[in-house]
Amino acid sequence: MFEAVSSPVPVTLTRVASIREGWHPRPLSTLTSLTRLDPESLTADEALSAMVSLQRERAALDALESRLLVRAAGATRVVRDVLVEEDAPSGSVRGRTISMVDEIVDEIAAVLRRSHGSVQGDLGRARLLNGPLRRTRDVLSAGRITAEHSRAIADQASRMATCPWGEDPAADAVLADRCAALQDRVLDRAERETPTETRQRARRAVAAIDAEGARARRRRARCTRDVRAWAEDDGQGVVMARLTAIDAAWVHSVVEAHARAHADDGTLDVAADATWGEIRTAAFLDFFRQPDAPEAPKASTATPSVDLQIVVDLSTLAGVTSDLPASVSVGSSAQADADRDDVLALLADASLPVTLRRLVCDPLTGALIDRGAHRYTPNPELVAWLIARDRTCRHPGCTRPAIGGDVDHATDFVEGGTTTIGNTGMFCRRHHNRKTHSRWRIEDSRADGSCTMVSPAGHRFRHEPVNLSPGAIDPDAPPPATPDPPRDDPPF
Repeated sequence: MFEAVSSPVPVTLTRVASIREGWHPRPLSTLTSLTRLDPESLTADEALSAMVSLQRERAALDALESRLLVRAAGATRVVRDVLVEEDAPSGSVRGRTISMVDEIVDEIAAVLRRSHGSVQGDLGRARLLNGPLRRTRDVLSAGRITAEHSRAIADQASRMATCPWGEDPAADAVLADRCAALQDRVLDRAERETPTETRQRARRAVAAIDAEGARARRRRARCTRDVRAWAEDDGQGVVMARLTAIDAAWVHSVVEAHARAHADDGTLDVAADATWGEIRTAAFLDFFRQPDAPEAPKASTATPSVDLQIVVDLSTLAGVTSDLPASVSVGSSAQADADRDDVLALLADASLPVTLRRLVCDPLTGALIDRGAHRYTPNPELVAWLIARDRTCRHPGCTRPAIGGDVDHATDFVEGGTTTIGNTGMFCRRHHNRKTHSRWRIEDSRADGSCTMVSPAGHRFRHEPVNLSPGAIDPDAPPPATPDPPRDDPPF
């Protein structure tokens, strides 16, 4: 039985420091102390410090649960074959075998009041965390990452498995090596990133570590394409189309171009005060409701351009291989990963206005150090450089795409800040306004994209440059020397 506590126990709390700086304060000694806190008696800063401690304790409990789950269900799959006898049409008796896999999962799900699918998924991740991903489990147990971070790493690691863990010693050895490489590339950064950022980093790492498997997974994924529709609350519905990333970006950009071309001419069925989402939805429906529904945007609309970016690290620039990563941006969409077949298909389609750009990265850090372009009408503006370098908003934890965002000066232009790659970066509109009007500030902004964000309360968050090259594994290497950007910078 737990002891009842009639009144809060006074606890001394220290000022919280930035999690992204890598220091995780533990001002409260035990979980029991946390449960005795009276939130109403804390200052805002003390409450934030308590939440950091609570998150740490929760992570340790999540790590413990993964160990308990493996202890209850087994470190590897438990399969029991049952021989079932059936009467054959001829009157004889024939038998068939039914394989019962991890029967304990049903009992665990019932006792914990969870669904069978969620417990089965948790068990698969727990077996990896207590096997080839034990380093990740240890970091989770220490409270330096959350369960969401460990889930992101485990989910991506499972994609490299050729069979369930523990069934084939040879396959286990290969997976263990791959998991070690994955943790080398991801784990240190995970302590300073959000789970979404960690998942994206792990996805890129897996594509580099298991390039052949990545191609095979892409081929298998093609059979999962489909179009579905279902109803939701308040009379709304959803149409979902599962496409290749490039096709999805193309569809979105076509709808976006159609919406912008006809937003104000009265051809779309929207109210005068419609939101942009409503206008975009009306533009989407416009392709299906008209008797002569167009198959592509009319001539009056701007056909989205295709920006094809090939990433190559400096050490292999002289000998480009077919496995180098590529990203594609269609119109105003964010970058989507592309494989070699996607690239060749785009370049072979004469009807598409494709811009081919070479992104040269430092082989150690993966930071962008050169951005080339080849097209009939060159467009080497600074904003294009920043979008290619930053990929997302620079605010801590924000993953909104850089494309369509705002160019921000680390040192304000009116205060003498220059419009150079070292003093500028991409922010989404929300965080650009926060930085401009809410006393957020940037220190130590560098040309490789790294900077330090300082909150109004004085918490510091280090933003590292985006690793564009999956081959780069050293996140702590010094930033590379960066060449001067194109001279025809935009006038702001």
